Amino acid sequence: MSHRFVRITACLATVLLSLTGCQMFGSAEPAPEPTADSAEPPPVASAGLRAHPLPPPRPTAEQAADIAPAPRVRAPGLDSPAAVRADILIVNDMTLTVDEILFALRDELPAGGDARSRDSANALAERIAARVQFEVGSLLLYQEASGGLSSQQMTVLEQTAKRAFDDEVNRSYGGSVARCEEDLHEHGLTLADYRARLARQMLVRSYTREKIRPQVSLRRSELLAYYEANRDTFSDPETRELLMIEAPYAAFLPDGVRWETAGSTRQAKAKLAARRHIRKAREALHGRDFRSVAAEYSKAPQASEGGSWGMLGKPLRAPFAEISAWAFSHGSNQPSDPIEIDRGWYIACCGRINPRRDYSFSQAQEKIREAIVNERADLLAGEYVRKLAAKATISDLGSFMRQAIERGLGV
Repeated sequence: MSHRFVRITACLATVLLSLTGCQMFGSAEPAPEPTADSAEPPPVASAGLRAHPLPPPRPTAEQAADIAPAPRVRAPGLDSPAAVRADILIVNDMTLTVDEILFALRDELPAGGDARSRDSANALAERIAARVQFEVGSLLLYQEASGGLSSQQMTVLEQTAKRAFDDEVNRSYGGSVARCEEDLHEHGLTLADYRARLARQMLVRSYTREKIRPQVSLRRSELLAYYEANRDTFSDPETRELLMIEAPYAAFLPDGVRWETAGSTRQAKAKLAARRHIRKAREALHGRDFRSVAAEYSKAPQASEGGSWGMLGKPLRAPFAEISAWAFSHGSNQPSDPIEIDRGWYIACCGRINPRRDYSFSQAQEKIREAIVNERADLLAGEYVRKLAAKATISDLGSFMRQAIERGLGV
């Protein structure tokens, strides 16, 4: 057995034994509960990030299970998915998968699941465990909130979630649903999974806001004190417009032929055609505006917009990480040389640049109020979730947690 495996196994055991809200197999006693200051809270889902979180970090409303007492743990029946799959957790009558946990943490996990030191393995294991607790708490709140919704309210929720989904696709995938679907597929999820997740997050936030926020009171002096202590955080970050000329290999196949089934000969011809095409596009940039060249040469839907992927605050995720990074390391109207990735050839360029903007106290006052009210509402909501968790029935949480940590760390 390798030393690395021993270290990670020890780390896993430490994390499992320290969890709140679950009982370990072979133990009649629940794990001890950490205080609000004894453990780092779980991450907030992307759709629920607050612009200016309060220090020190504390649990958010959706991070329910992080401070919940031990629920009842039952052995799943033979007809339950959890009876044969450790990567599925049953929370009352709802399900949670390891794929969902790891997708939410995909930007934090090491490439290839390789945590190279004991400290990094411990930290990642704690993040994964915290995410599991976050998701369990979110499910409990969702079940509580959705029980009283009418069919009309469910329709409104679905429509709102669809808009949130469209915004996320535009922001992270350049408006391409196909790229989003491909990324989800690589992480074991579907578009339906992702849309349902967004709807759940939105309903949980709405429910806790309506139920808890009215209980919070706030004085103006507290707003000013927070602004003075966190002045640097009140700003809009610089954003840059990503422009691209795209020559994906698949665009050079005969009509009706898919890349996956094209065969090696056709694929080789398409790759050669794409390379020649991108070279012509690069030559055309001498003395011409990037947008006009993109409109003529790019083989992507964004060609009609001059190759624009919109304003970004940071580079895109893989497979476009290297390409989009160009826009953040060069000035406006400086095109890259052709860049090849596994799906084709690309030329990147930075378009417009919106500089960082700092806010005065009067401008930031409403954001500060929102942040502090959210923080206090989160603590009140956590107490409410304790009551839900005390009555919850959860399947094999220990095995599920172990599966999530082992997969996340590549054990």
